Amino acid sequence: MRGSASTARRAARVTAGIAAIVAVGAVIAVAATVGSAARQQEFSSQDGHLTAVSGASASASAATSAGASAGGRPASGRPAAPGSGKGNSAQGNSAKGKQRTAARAHRRFCPPPTGLPNPSSSGEFGCTYVVGYSDVRKLNGAALIGPGLMNLTVGARISKRHARETIYSDGLLLYRGKHELPPATATFLTFGFMPTTATLQLTQLGFIKVVDFLNFSDYSASYSTATARLSLRIYQVRVNGTPLDVGPDCRTVRPIRLVLRANAQYSINTGGVLAGPAVIPPFTGCGVGENLDPLFNGTISGPGNYIKMTQGNLCTPEPQPFGCPARRPKPQH
Repeated sequence: MRGSASTARRAARVTAGIAAIVAVGAVIAVAATVGSAARQQEFSSQDGHLTAVSGASASASAATSAGASAGGRPASGRPAAPGSGKGNSAQGNSAKGKQRTAARAHRRFCPPPTGLPNPSSSGEFGCTYVVGYSDVRKLNGAALIGPGLMNLTVGARISKRHARETIYSDGLLLYRGKHELPPATATFLTFGFMPTTATLQLTQLGFIKVVDFLNFSDYSASYSTATARLSLRIYQVRVNGTPLDVGPDCRTVRPIRLVLRANAQYSINTGGVLAGPAVIPPFTGCGVGENLDPLFNGTISGPGNYIKMTQGNLCTPEPQPFGCPARRPKPQH
């Protein structure tokens, strides 16, 4: 009997040891699975869009909706219920991974959309290039403007009525951290015979407002407008090769207001031509030691000028890059 009891106790210890080994192995396996799923969920991406991860833990799956598994977004911003710490942690890792992935995709193709309003539920961030010509009627010449990069909130607001849809988009020019176009150097014949070279700087004030008026019953009747307010500064002026010191603040007394228009062939996604008239306001602050305002007012300021801009393709870097990269279009005369 004593030998039987001893044998039973040894068998029990062996059984307990095996059970402990199995339990430890199960813990390690679960930890490896959770860690692998978290890493896969954090870093798995396809063209900047976080993909759904198969084999996610049951707690994470229960905490997300069907839309979350398709788009990688939580069904709700509410925290997980008490006792679901693992699911809450998995959701947090997923959200952080998605943000990092989207940020990497955005930086790859477009500058950060700093200063732009958030898009509507069906809108998106993007960027594009614009380039064109500005005719100066009094000088009988044109200046090449751009190409300049523009960040956009496409669909900041969208309204629909019957077969018509209006899409409101906001844009910000971006050149070396400022909302302006690259400086443009142009040469004109002042008074019809004297070559005058100047550098023009156009700085944006407020948003560039692009509005698409879409008519689905008669698409040929669709059109778009782009409205902008730009301040014009002139510097590095040379008259017949001789420098003319106009000072650092030779600019228009008020912004130039542009309203450019495009026909149905234009699309904010594919780009196209927008054109319209422009009135150049009088100048102020021109000249060092002498007032040169009358010179620029007599040769540049006034109505009858014409601007023709060409927008390139739109690049939308997230959730999946579309139309990227944005390409510089060729200006059209």
